[in-house]
Amino acid sequence: MNSKIKLVLIFIALMGITYLVFVFGGSQKSEVLDQQLVQIDTTNVSRLIIHRLNEQPLELRKKSGLWKMDLYGKEVNADASAVLYTINSIAQIEAANLVSQSPKKWNKYKVDSTGMAVAFYTKKGINFEIIIGDFIVKQNKQNLQTPNRGFRPQTMSYFRVKGQDQVYATENFSMFLIATRKEFVDRKLCNAEKSSLTEITFTDDIALQKWTLTKQDTSWYQNGEMTNQDSTLRFVGDLLELKAIEIADEGAVPNSAFPKLEIQTVGKGAKGLMTFWQDSDTTWLVQSSRNPKVYFTGKDIAINRLRELSQNLR
Repeated sequence: MNSKIKLVLIFIALMGITYLVFVFGGSQKSEVLDQQLVQIDTTNVSRLIIHRLNEQPLELRKKSGLWKMDLYGKEVNADASAVLYTINSIAQIEAANLVSQSPKKWNKYKVDSTGMAVAFYTKKGINFEIIIGDFIVKQNKQNLQTPNRGFRPQTMSYFRVKGQDQVYATENFSMFLIATRKEFVDRKLCNAEKSSLTEITFTDDIALQKWTLTKQDTSWYQNGEMTNQDSTLRFVGDLLELKAIEIADEGAVPNSAFPKLEIQTVGKGAKGLMTFWQDSDTTWLVQSSRNPKVYFTGKDIAINRLRELSQNLR
């Protein structure tokens, strides 16, 4: 048999081996990675517990349609959008590849007790639990050569399903996308809805003014006189979207000597109250009936804008 025939036979044999690996070995890998690893009953989750290393577990629970949590030993309202974002983000995690099947590697990828555990519950009990571990930022040559062109660096995180040995990698997700305890607190101040809002009373001890806006049919009136409707709608829009900036430290209470500003709202029988105490030239202590057990603090930029808008309602 001459050398050319030998080469042809070797080539055919290699092609055969490659095909077998592709068909049998490749299909096994695809089956592992394509299975639905994260199985969360997102529509029925009523409680989730997030446990970060060296932190007290954070429990978010649904009561009468509202999400609740504990802060400084008190039950307060949680931000529903932050809770739903967490549930849906984790539910959409997909495995990019399998990196280990050995419990000995759990610590390397921080998917043991050093990772962040998230447990999801329905009324039937625990539904799913995942441990989200370490992450790395992936750089490619193009990103390194053009660092100032607004590229988004890719991240690679590791995770493990509770009760399983396998460690998987997933792209563009990390534990830092999950809010911290204070970030889960509902910071919205006004509990009224635009469609139902019928009355606003603005009492400003600092500017020594008090007035009331009332809605009759589709028009707004201030102390009985029709206002500039465009300016009023801007004021109402800003008021409805007003959010606190920071959560005050535990034990913070207003000083009765501080000048204050109060905004009362009425809408279809539901009343709301926001109180702003000016505790310095630039900062405020804030309390709202929407989340009455929490005191907020922050700069008065938003309040100043409301004041400015209130001067141009007519």
